[in-house]
Amino acid sequence: MFLILLLALTAQTYATSHRSFEPVIEFGHEGGNLRPYRIGISKDGRVKALNGNPLLKVEKLSRVQVRSLLHKATEGRFWKRPGDAERPRLPDLGFVFVRVHASGRRVVEHRGAQSGPLGEFYSIFSELVLARL
Repeated sequence: MFLILLLALTAQTYATSHRSFEPVIEFGHEGGNLRPYRIGISKDGRVKALNGNPLLKVEKLSRVQVRSLLHKATEGRFWKRPGDAERPRLPDLGFVFVRVHASGRRVVEHRGAQSGPLGEFYSIFSELVLARL
């Protein structure tokens, strides 16, 4: 009986860890002379480096955290705060981005300087999943 239960749990763990990874949230850094990276978070909370080699401090977030982040990211008012003017940036620094795969095929993407709502949202992700060196 114990062996059957162990085999069933092993098969379930294998199936869970090897199913396709479809991120609902992606964030990272592109351009410039810094190493680019892209991190994805799936609907079930799995966290994975999709590009580059960022050091992650978690492999999974709770479903509640993911739902909360998705709600905040798709709320139009979050991105339209008054007084958040786009600051000029140096091309060597590149830019950060947050990409959210909303319901259906719609993708909401924000990129630019790490300030205003974009900087705030990027900081939330960084605190949750990126390890500090």
